[in-house]
Amino acid sequence: MNLYSQLTEHQKKVVSLVAKGLTCSIIGERLGKSRRTIERHRGNVLRILRVDTPEELNNILAQISNGS
Repeated sequence: MNLYSQLTEHQKKVVSLVAKGLTCSIIGERLGKSRRTIERHRGNVLRILRVDTPEELNNILAQISNGS
């Protein structure tokens, strides 16, 4: 099973903004959530996708967008 498919729609939205290099504070402002809530979502997403860095996250998202 694709790990990305396990994410909720909200988590996918957060992960796409993280991948664009936005901070948790800015993401929180855009989504109407607190910085801390976004930090928790980001941590959960990284754990689910089994990555440690934003660079690894970008690599996974690139693979997904390329259909790999």
